[in-house]
Amino acid sequence: MYNCEVNAEKLDNWIPQLEAYCRIQNLQEDDIMIRLASLRMEGETIVWLESNTQEEIKKQSKISISWNDFIAAIKRQFYPLAYMKKAIMNWQNFR
Repeated sequence: MYNCEVNAEKLDNWIPQLEAYCRIQNLQEDDIMIRLASLRMEGETIVWLESNTQEEIKKQSKISISWNDFIAAIKRQFYPLAYMKKAIMNWQNFR
């Protein structure tokens, strides 16, 4: 369960767990994967998701963003800023 904690380690563990479950269940459609993720959210996280997808669902009856875009958006929203800056600096130093 992910509950909007600004905790990179918790989010980094939550995402692969969802992806592994989807692989095991042979779920490949991004819309279904995102809906599954919503079942494993609580608190402000579910409010954030609903506020970002409600219009799409009304218009198209499904979520049209890709799984990768969803992951990028949730990381932008819930990763600690210092963690993101450190990751960018590490990547730049690596290259």
